[in-house]
Amino acid sequence: MHEQSKSHSRQHFRAPPAAARARTCRRAPRRDGRLHFGLRNEGAGASERGGSGSSGGGIGALNPFGHRVELNLAPYLQQLAQAPLGLPNVSSAKGGNLPEQVRTFYQRRQDQPAWFADGRPRDEAQQLVDFLASLDAEGLTAADYRPQQLGQALEAVKKGDASVKPEDVEVGLTWAAMLAASDLHDGRVMPETVGDRWIVRREKVDLPATLQKGLEGGKLVETLRALDPPHAQFAALLKALQRYRQIAIAGGWPQVPKGPVLKEGEKGDADRLQAL
Repeated sequence: MHEQSKSHSRQHFRAPPAAARARTCRRAPRRDGRLHFGLRNEGAGASERGGSGSSGGGIGALNPFGHRVELNLAPYLQQLAQAPLGLPNVSSAKGGNLPEQVRTFYQRRQDQPAWFADGRPRDEAQQLVDFLASLDAEGLTAADYRPQQLGQALEAVKKGDASVKPEDVEVGLTWAAMLAASDLHDGRVMPETVGDRWIVRREKVDLPATLQKGLEGGKLVETLRALDPPHAQFAALLKALQRYRQIAIAGGWPQVPKGPVLKEGEKGDADRLQAL
């Protein structure tokens, strides 16, 4: 009789309404301290196809909103020794320890992700990628911060591509943001390493606090851009740099045709004189 009752219950099970399903998939801490966002990457495909044996299949079967990811940051950060996703490590000449700065950022957040919320990328993630791609205008080389690789990895995680680790994307975005913040504030090379005659002392910046401020205030790009030197001379240098870059794109300086050396008062070929 008991078995018949259980069978009857299974036959008449109805999926909860959409609102209840959404609540089921919301973020909730597990007993093991991991932050759960619904489906884990490697089980997402089978769960969404209705696979019966994968972990998290129950939530996957009831999730009408697409892929959600699960990040396990604590052990990932403990083993962090170098930059993810091919990002460059900070120059030893600049001092500091970028892996340690990244770990400090997440320790202050209790290992909570900064670029994902409820298993989905925050808008700030794409905003950061776009800002990194624009750093040529700030006198830096945008490709050094891997905006294309970060953008592709972000899209892959959104689609549930198991070949890309969500932790790599999460920490990669933080790493790139801090590297860019450091370079915007201090430059790529510390002045004192170039020569003794350079007397430049810039106030040190708390990179984890700066990044957190930008994320909390909803002004990530403005916060990072504000790290530029606030001097009119620096703004003029940026304009000059853009001018010279445009000259290079257009083919460089015009070539002066060969000819004799002209002295003051002498006449010469009109084309040579115009080029000069």
